[in-house]
Amino acid sequence: DLVRAEHQGDPKSTDALTDTNTLHCFAGMPRLIATPFQYEFIVTPHETWILIDKAVRHVFTDGRGWPPADARWPLMMGRSRGHWERDTLVIETVDMRDDMWLDTTPLMLSHKASVIERIRKISPDTLENQVTINDPVKFTQPWQFTRQYVRQDSSEWPDDPELCGGPDDRNPVINGRVTVRLPGERP
Repeated sequence: DLVRAEHQGDPKSTDALTDTNTLHCFAGMPRLIATPFQYEFIVTPHETWILIDKAVRHVFTDGRGWPPADARWPLMMGRSRGHWERDTLVIETVDMRDDMWLDTTPLMLSHKASVIERIRKISPDTLENQVTINDPVKFTQPWQFTRQYVRQDSSEWPDDPELCGGPDDRNPVINGRVTVRLPGERP
């Protein structure tokens, strides 16, 4: 797969590895955490919704446990539950699909992976997300990184969600590869 990944996006390659984001028109968890899309947070006493482009993460903060083992299966977004530690929302996500790329390389997590996020406001216009990914099958130790989300002026118009694969897709897939169409260009 590493040799195939080296040829990703190479139109001359006959066996380039195709990014799962291209295949599924969706980044999935935890890759979605680091995407450059617009984020919106809606916080209620029992649930927090995190809207990212066309995806909605449901983070249940009502104290519920995980479903029984026979009612759980891998999901693109996984299952998330959270709780508040003073001003920090702590989110645990499990049950993520193990066939999705973790980032822009073909690294994939196992079915035993979990993600812990600690989201807090660090300034009036900035949220910080401290992320820890645990995977006892794929990692020798937890992988930690931090993302920041900066508030944008609400007078700006949000982008439309990707129309992945449709005739108006701004990044159409041609011959199995994502391409870029500049504004005003026609298919």
